[in-house]
Amino acid sequence: FFFASIMVYQVLQRTPHSLRVARLYRRVLKEQRNWIPYRHQFNEAATNTRNAFRDKENVDKLEAERLIKDCEEQLEHWRHPVPIINPNAEGGVAYQRNAPPPYNTTMPEAFVEWK
Repeated sequence: FFFASIMVYQVLQRTPHSLRVARLYRRVLKEQRNWIPYRHQFNEAATNTRNAFRDKENVDKLEAERLIKDCEEQLEHWRHPVPIINPNAEGGVAYQRNAPPPYNTTMPEAFVEWK
């Protein structure tokens, strides 16, 4: 119960601006993951992105809005034409796929015909 109350407190103290920035940061990382195929290169780019966000952490409200708008425009401009989709997510190659087991691996006595 103690940990749950800490988590609720952390969620409640987030402002709409901080949530917007966090979601924007996450979208930027996902877009970078679409463009960069190798993990070590992605890690370097993600570190640079984190540092760029942290450098602009303490700016005034008008400057923050301008930075967010600029970042969203850049994100839209660099959107990948074929993004990486989790195979089990909606739009993935295995979404709602439940392939039946091969017949020769099942027990034949399980398929009893009713007369």
